[in-house]
Amino acid sequence: VLKKNSKIIIFWAAWLVPGLLYNLFIRTEHAGYQMSYLTGLLILISYAIWRTTKKSIWLFVTVLTIIALFNLYWFFYDRDPEYAKPYRPTSFHYSDIKKNDVKTGSKVSFVRKNFDPQSTLIVSTEVLWRPYSYYLPEYHYVVLFRLDNTVIPYSYNKIASQKIDMQWSQEEKFILTIPKNVTKIVFMDDSTQSWIKNYPFKTHHLPGNSVITEISVQPEDKLFYNYHEIIIQQPYQ
Repeated sequence: VLKKNSKIIIFWAAWLVPGLLYNLFIRTEHAGYQMSYLTGLLILISYAIWRTTKKSIWLFVTVLTIIALFNLYWFFYDRDPEYAKPYRPTSFHYSDIKKNDVKTGSKVSFVRKNFDPQSTLIVSTEVLWRPYSYYLPEYHYVVLFRLDNTVIPYSYNKIASQKIDMQWSQEEKFILTIPKNVTKIVFMDDSTQSWIKNYPFKTHHLPGNSVITEISVQPEDKLFYNYHEIIIQQPYQ
């Protein structure tokens, strides 16, 4: 049987095995990366269902109904009703999509209502910088990859954005000079409050169990940052 179907086996192995090995040993956190082998696997599963149930239409319909109902349940099941689990940016599950929408929306709305674009600097890590820069285009916005990333050279990345004008750079010295007109810095990540080491801050608890952190600064203050660490240094210090 193997010899007779060797060409078919080689074809499917060439399709499925490389992507499977890549996701197994190198990178697995993003569902999109797994489609390289999942697409072929779905075709094989579909064919197997058809071959094993084609003699009975009722069995065929029953199997498809069970699979459809299970997938609908698994997709819509609320895995985190209290919004207590960590943010999962790569999940395509409905509850995660809904949670991400609530958390991001609450932060964007709060910033718009309470902070002046002319005197506020928004700071975040790399995870949600695109929606923040899109929905808050009038604000000065800085993305500091090193705050939550230790992989070199990616952790050197820094993105500055205002009015959808984005400037990307790589900096090995993790220092940010506060612009002269800025009096407030708003940190968008939930965990920022635990990263600030030597400076008074104010937290705002928002819908979706989300948190943003606010600090007051003066012109020419410097923000020294590293992995899960933020230190503010004033000129006279």
